[in-house]
Amino acid sequence: MTRMLVRTLCRPLLFVVRDTLSFVIRFSERQVYSLVVRAEDGGGRISATTIDIAVLDINKPPTFSQGEYVKSISENSKVGTSVIDVAAVYDDSTALLKYSIIQGNSDNKFCIDYLGIISVARPLDREKVPSYELSVMVSLDNKNDTTVVKVTLRDANDHAPSFGKSIVEIEIPENQGLL
Repeated sequence: MTRMLVRTLCRPLLFVVRDTLSFVIRFSERQVYSLVVRAEDGGGRISATTIDIAVLDINKPPTFSQGEYVKSISENSKVGTSVIDVAAVYDDSTALLKYSIIQGNSDNKFCIDYLGIISVARPLDREKVPSYELSVMVSLDNKNDTTVVKVTLRDANDHAPSFGKSIVEIEIPENQGLL
Protein backbone atom coordinates (compact mmCIF):
# COMPACT_ATOMS: atom_id res chain seq x y z
CA MET A 1 0.00 0.00 0.00
CA THR A 2 1.40 3.37 -1.07
CA ARG A 3 0.38 6.48 0.87
CA MET A 4 0.75 10.03 -0.30
CA LEU A 5 -0.01 13.09 1.83
CA VAL A 6 -1.11 16.33 0.16
CA ARG A 7 -1.69 19.49 2.18
CA THR A 8 -4.79 21.54 1.38
CA LEU A 9 -5.90 24.89 2.76
CA CYS A 10 -7.95 23.38 5.60
CA ARG A 11 -6.67 19.92 6.47
CA PRO A 12 -4.45 17.18 5.03
CA LEU A 13 -5.94 14.83 2.46
CA LEU A 14 -4.75 11.24 2.33
CA PHE A 15 -4.45 9.35 -0.97
CA VAL A 16 -4.16 5.59 -0.83
CA VAL A 17 -3.15 3.73 -3.96
CA ARG A 18 -4.13 0.10 -3.49
CA ASP A 19 -3.02 -1.45 -6.76
CA THR A 20 -0.41 -0.58 -9.31
CA LEU A 21 -0.97 -1.70 -12.88
CA SER A 22 1.89 -2.35 -15.23
CA PHE A 23 1.42 -3.95 -18.64
CA VAL A 24 2.15 -3.44 -22.32
CA ILE A 25 -0.66 -1.94 -24.37
CA ARG A 26 -1.02 -3.20 -27.94
CA PHE A 27 -3.61 -1.89 -30.41
CA SER A 28 -3.82 -5.35 -32.00
CA GLU A 29 -4.98 -6.84 -28.69
CA ARG A 30 -7.44 -4.18 -27.50
CA GLN A 31 -8.48 -0.74 -28.74
CA VAL A 32 -10.15 0.65 -25.58
CA TYR A 33 -9.43 0.28 -21.88
CA SER A 34 -11.76 1.46 -19.10
CA LEU A 35 -10.20 2.45 -15.79
CA VAL A 36 -12.40 2.99 -12.73
CA VAL A 37 -10.98 5.47 -10.23
CA ARG A 38 -12.55 5.51 -6.76
CA ALA A 39 -11.96 8.10 -4.08
CA GLU A 40 -12.93 7.70 -0.42
CA ASP A 41 -12.56 10.33 2.29
CA GLY A 42 -12.02 9.68 6.01
CA GLY A 43 -15.73 10.25 6.74
CA GLY A 44 -16.91 7.34 4.60
CA ARG A 45 -17.96 9.30 1.53
CA ILE A 46 -17.10 7.59 -1.75
CA SER A 47 -16.98 8.86 -5.33
CA ALA A 48 -15.98 7.02 -8.47
CA THR A 49 -15.49 7.82 -12.14
CA THR A 50 -14.57 5.87 -15.24
CA ILE A 51 -11.75 6.91 -17.54
CA ASP A 52 -11.81 5.44 -21.05
CA ILE A 53 -8.39 5.11 -22.66
CA ALA A 54 -8.37 4.81 -26.47
CA VAL A 55 -5.36 3.04 -27.95
CA LEU A 56 -4.16 4.40 -31.30
CA ASP A 57 -2.74 2.20 -34.04
CA ILE A 58 0.74 3.67 -34.47
CA ASN A 59 1.42 1.37 -37.42
CA LYS A 60 -1.51 2.75 -39.44
CA PRO A 61 -0.54 5.53 -41.86
CA PRO A 62 -2.56 8.68 -42.40
CA THR A 63 -4.87 8.20 -45.40
CA PHE A 64 -6.62 10.37 -47.95
CA SER A 65 -10.38 9.89 -48.10
CA GLN A 66 -10.28 9.70 -51.92
CA GLY A 67 -7.87 8.11 -54.37
CA GLU A 68 -8.48 10.97 -56.79
CA TYR A 69 -9.76 14.52 -56.44
CA VAL A 70 -11.06 16.59 -59.38
CA LYS A 71 -11.41 20.37 -59.38
CA SER A 72 -12.03 23.06 -61.99
CA ILE A 73 -10.91 26.67 -61.41
CA SER A 74 -10.73 29.83 -63.48
CA GLU A 75 -7.40 30.60 -65.09
CA ASN A 76 -7.58 34.11 -63.61
CA SER A 77 -7.74 32.84 -59.98
CA LYS A 78 -5.53 35.08 -57.87
CA VAL A 79 -2.37 33.87 -56.15
CA GLY A 80 -3.40 32.59 -52.70
CA THR A 81 -6.81 31.33 -53.84
CA SER A 82 -7.71 27.98 -52.24
CA VAL A 83 -8.21 25.27 -54.85
CA ILE A 84 -9.15 22.18 -52.81
CA ASP A 85 -8.85 20.65 -49.33
CA VAL A 86 -7.35 17.13 -49.38
CA ALA A 87 -6.78 16.76 -45.62
CA ALA A 88 -5.92 13.19 -44.68
CA VAL A 89 -7.60 11.11 -41.99
CA TYR A 90 -5.57 9.97 -38.98
CA ASP A 91 -6.71 8.66 -35.59
CA ASP A 92 -4.57 11.11 -33.60
CA SER A 93 -5.88 14.62 -34.29
CA THR A 94 -2.81 16.13 -32.59
CA ALA A 95 -0.35 14.46 -34.98
CA LEU A 96 1.55 16.83 -37.24
CA LEU A 97 1.01 15.48 -40.74
CA LYS A 98 3.32 16.65 -43.52
CA TYR A 99 1.83 17.33 -46.96
CA SER A 100 3.77 17.73 -50.20
CA ILE A 101 3.14 17.89 -53.93
CA ILE A 102 5.57 15.30 -55.26
CA GLN A 103 4.81 15.35 -59.00
CA GLY A 104 3.00 17.31 -61.72
CA ASN A 105 3.48 20.80 -60.31
CA SER A 106 5.20 22.32 -63.34
CA ASP A 107 6.56 25.80 -62.65
CA ASN A 108 5.39 25.46 -59.01
CA LYS A 109 1.95 26.88 -59.84
CA PHE A 110 0.43 25.32 -56.69
CA CYS A 111 1.39 24.92 -53.03
CA ILE A 112 -0.01 22.87 -50.14
CA ASP A 113 -0.09 23.89 -46.49
CA TYR A 114 0.12 21.90 -43.23
CA LEU A 115 -3.68 21.41 -43.22
CA GLY A 116 -3.79 19.80 -46.69
CA ILE A 117 -5.20 22.82 -48.53
CA ILE A 118 -3.89 23.30 -52.06
CA SER A 119 -3.70 26.94 -53.23
CA VAL A 120 -2.61 28.88 -56.31
CA ALA A 121 1.06 29.86 -55.87
CA ARG A 122 1.77 31.56 -59.22
CA PRO A 123 -0.41 33.08 -61.98
CA LEU A 124 -2.11 30.50 -64.22
CA ASP A 125 -2.54 30.57 -68.01
CA ARG A 126 -4.94 28.10 -69.63
CA GLU A 127 -3.55 28.81 -73.11
CA LYS A 128 -0.12 27.54 -71.98
CA VAL A 129 -1.19 24.69 -69.65
CA PRO A 130 -4.91 23.75 -69.63
CA SER A 131 -4.77 21.23 -66.77
CA TYR A 132 -2.58 19.78 -64.05
CA GLU A 133 -2.36 16.31 -62.53
CA LEU A 134 -0.75 16.65 -59.11
CA SER A 135 0.54 13.73 -57.05
CA VAL A 136 0.12 14.64 -53.38
CA MET A 137 1.64 12.80 -50.42
CA VAL A 138 0.83 12.92 -46.71
CA SER A 139 3.37 11.50 -44.29
CA LEU A 140 3.91 10.92 -40.60
CA ASP A 141 7.30 9.57 -39.59
CA ASN A 142 8.00 6.83 -42.15
CA LYS A 143 4.32 6.14 -42.97
CA ASN A 144 2.64 7.82 -45.95
CA ASP A 145 -0.19 7.79 -48.46
CA THR A 146 -0.60 9.39 -51.89
CA THR A 147 -3.49 10.68 -53.98
CA VAL A 148 -3.99 12.39 -57.34
CA VAL A 149 -5.48 15.86 -57.70
CA LYS A 150 -6.66 16.81 -61.22
CA VAL A 151 -7.05 20.56 -61.71
CA THR A 152 -8.63 21.84 -64.92
CA LEU A 153 -8.38 25.52 -65.81
CA ARG A 154 -11.51 27.24 -67.15
CA ASP A 155 -10.95 29.87 -69.81
CA ALA A 156 -11.33 33.51 -68.84
CA ASN A 157 -11.52 36.35 -71.31
CA ASP A 158 -8.09 37.73 -70.53
CA HIS A 159 -7.46 39.39 -73.93
CA ALA A 160 -9.10 42.77 -74.58
CA PRO A 161 -10.56 43.20 -78.06
CA SER A 162 -8.53 45.31 -80.48
CA PHE A 163 -8.44 46.39 -84.11
CA GLY A 164 -5.51 45.46 -86.30
CA LYS A 165 -5.54 48.92 -87.94
CA SER A 166 -6.48 52.27 -86.51
CA ILE A 167 -8.19 53.34 -89.80
CA VAL A 168 -10.16 50.96 -91.97
CA GLU A 169 -11.22 52.02 -95.48
CA ILE A 170 -13.75 50.10 -97.54
CA GLU A 171 -15.63 50.85 -100.73
CA ILE A 172 -19.31 49.97 -101.14
CA PRO A 173 -20.99 50.53 -104.49
CA GLU A 174 -24.25 52.51 -104.17
CA ASN A 175 -26.29 49.99 -106.12
CA GLN A 176 -25.29 47.04 -103.86
CA GLY A 177 -28.01 45.76 -101.55
CA LEU A 178 -27.65 44.96 -97.87
CA LEU A 179 -25.77 41.81 -97.02
